[in-house]
Amino acid sequence: MSVWVGLDIGSRTSVVGVRKDGRTAGQWDIAQTPAGRKAAVKKLQALKPTSIVMEATGIYYLDLAIELHAADLPV
Repeated sequence: MSVWVGLDIGSRTSVVGVRKDGRTAGQWDIAQTPAGRKAAVKKLQALKPTSIVMEATGIYYLDLAIELHAADLPV
């Protein structure tokens, strides 16, 4: 099974979109806070994504990208 994740980055929240085996499999928001990022990491680790793609707006992606990378997620 392949799981693909796309992140639309915003200054206060980011939107996660998930596709499993070519089909839409969910969407949720991430608060751009330390707690929001930690919750997102846990949720994404459970999905075991093939790849995570981020739309990097300004610098707002950076903290989340660092946390995803530190968690060994394929960002």
